[in-house]
Amino acid sequence: MVDKVIDNTILSGMTRVDIVHGVGTGRLRDAIRDHLNAHSFVVNFNSADLSQGGTGVTVVEIKV
Repeated sequence: MVDKVIDNTILSGMTRVDIVHGVGTGRLRDAIRDHLNAHSFVVNFNSADLSQGGTGVTVVEIKV
C-alpha cells in the first residue's frame, strides 16, 4: 500500500505526501518508516508538526 501511495504521488507530479497511520503503539509507524528507508524514491521523511498530527502522520519527501 505504501508503494502505491508513493507511485501515485510521483505520477501526480507531487514531491510530498502525508501518510496517516495514527499513534497507537507505534508498530505501524515503525513498519512504514522501515519500508520508506529502503525506497529509492524517498528523499526524506519526518513526523508532521503537532498541529498537523504529530507522530501519527509521516510526511514523506519524494525524489522526482
